This record gives sequence, structure tokens and C-alpha cells, in this order.
Amino acid sequence: MKLSAIVLAILLAVACGSSSSPTAPTRTAMPYDGNWSGQTAQAQAISFNVASNAIHSLAFQFTASAPCNVVGGVVSGNTVVGAIANDGFTINGGDGPASWTLTGSFSSGTMGGGTLTVTLTNPTSICSTVVQTTWTAQKMP
Repeated sequence: MKLSAIVLAILLAVACGSSSSPTAPTRTAMPYDGNWSGQTAQAQAISFNVASNAIHSLAFQFTASAPCNVVGGVVSGNTVVGAIANDGFTINGGDGPASWTLTGSFSSGTMGGGTLTVTLTNPTSICSTVVQTTWTAQKMP
């Protein structure tokens, strides 16, 4: 009986005295993380980066026909511009004479698309218009 108690105490001491430290959890990539690139129905470029369910580094171009005849664009820099929720997003930007809304959804982990609406308002000229186009993008390898 005494021998069994000593053996049990030694086994408990060995089991509890483990020197291995717990491992830190690894960050699992969100399904949309990565660089995305595509174009609008106007054959203009659109690109963005996704990290941790947020849109970063958004850039797009648009064309406004007569009376404006403008090719414009937006580049956000390396900042978070919108969150992804329920496989989609809506981002509003700009102010004053130019504002825009970009909506999108992801149909898979590698394909997405949506609409881009740009509103140009200039009270001192005839160049006031709304540009609406669709866009598609794919995740780059």
C-alpha cells in the first residue's frame, strides 16, 4: 500500500511538472484576406486589399461622360476604409463636389463584385452628374 502511494505521488509529480509552455494560437487567414484586382463595366481599374475582414488600400477609376468628360479616381492609401460583414461591404467616401459609394459582396473566396456610384456636383458649372457602374474583382494568387 505504501509503495502504491509513493508510485502514485511520483507519477503525479512528473505529470504536473511538465516544462512545456502553452503555444500561442496561430492567426487563421480570413477567407478573403489578400489583394484583389478587377475592373468596372466602364473598363476602369479597381483594386483593394483585404485583411482581418476589412478593406484596405482601395483604388478605383471612373469615367463621367458629357457634359463633364472626366476620368477620375480614388486612392485611399494604406488605411482601413470599410469592414466586411455577412460577406459584403458598403463604403462611402468623398465630400463636397465629389462623393462616392462602393458596395460589394463576395461570391466565393476568390470572386467578388458590386456597384460603384460617383456623384459629381459643381454649383458653378454644368458638370453635375451621377456615374453608376458595376465592378468585378478576383483575388490575386
